Amino acid sequence: MTDSKIKLRSSWSNMWATIANAERRGGGIPICSTWSNFSTFYADVGDPPSPAHILRRIDLKAGFFPENMAWLMRSATEAYSREAFQARILEKVRAANARTVE
Repeated sequence: MTDSKIKLRSSWSNMWATIANAERRGGGIPICSTWSNFSTFYADVGDPPSPAHILRRIDLKAGFFPENMAWLMRSATEAYSREAFQARILEKVRAANARTVE
């Protein structure tokens, strides 16, 4: 197995862990019906363009589907993760402030 395929298998496993964690928290993340099979997942997303690329969902509120996945440079995903984290915190602060005002 090539390094890129090992990396992709890891991404596939992490995707399933993310889905399981969401289900344990009472939520759910939709997934492409054919992605239970690694070969189909691999055929849809392909190899990373370089070792520095990481597979990520484009829209974190949407599920795991071919059209919502992208290979991003690690530096871009770190900024993306920070922005998503900051947006979630801001959402919680606004919700708490709205409850305080009521």
